[in-house]
Amino acid sequence: MPAIKSIVPSQLTPPEVIEKMYMQINNISQGFAIAILIDTLADQFMNSTHAFSTNDFSTLLLAFTSLCISIIFWTRYYFDTFILRRSFSVRSIIWFFAYIVAEGFSFKQINEPTNWFVSTGIFLMFGFGFYTLNLAEIKRKQKNKIKMNLPGKYIDTLNKYAMWQKFRSIELLILTTLAFAGAVLTSAYNSVQYPIGVVTLLIVLWQLSKSRDYKNFGFSNSNE
Repeated sequence: MPAIKSIVPSQLTPPEVIEKMYMQINNISQGFAIAILIDTLADQFMNSTHAFSTNDFSTLLLAFTSLCISIIFWTRYYFDTFILRRSFSVRSIIWFFAYIVAEGFSFKQINEPTNWFVSTGIFLMFGFGFYTLNLAEIKRKQKNKIKMNLPGKYIDTLNKYAMWQKFRSIELLILTTLAFAGAVLTSAYNSVQYPIGVVTLLIVLWQLSKSRDYKNFGFSNSNE
């Protein structure tokens, strides 16, 4: 009787299986979030009979901002998963799905600036939580002497990577506060929706540029 082949390829070790699982979930979830964004835009403009207005410009601005936010978290989660060799954790999985729900709800609110800022603030809080989880995993792996996918002089690069994670977590905490402040301002003063949207987009583009640090600092290069 022929031997039954394993459904898991032999060349994959358990950590690699977990890594691929996280990355696939991330790809599917972010793709779904973008689908929500496209659907909301289609409902706003294809079923609209009124003339193009400042509010429509604001919707487009927030839609593009949401797209950039999705790209930021999509790429960072991907690279962090690879670098950390992210361990399986029920807490991380639950946090991830709560974050995706918050992201989808945020993208659905692009035609309501105040709601968008509130839901985006909540979404960014979950993003901040991811950095907290990343830092905890870095600390745990340092303690247990488990090596991560970092090149060059490992200790120097690891310290630089840990510091990078800390700075990003602080930035997200500040941006969460600014998002709620934006909600207060757009709720109180309807006329400031567009300028606040422009400032928000500029901040998001700045954060998007930070993602190049994975390449500039060599974090995304594997030793193996």
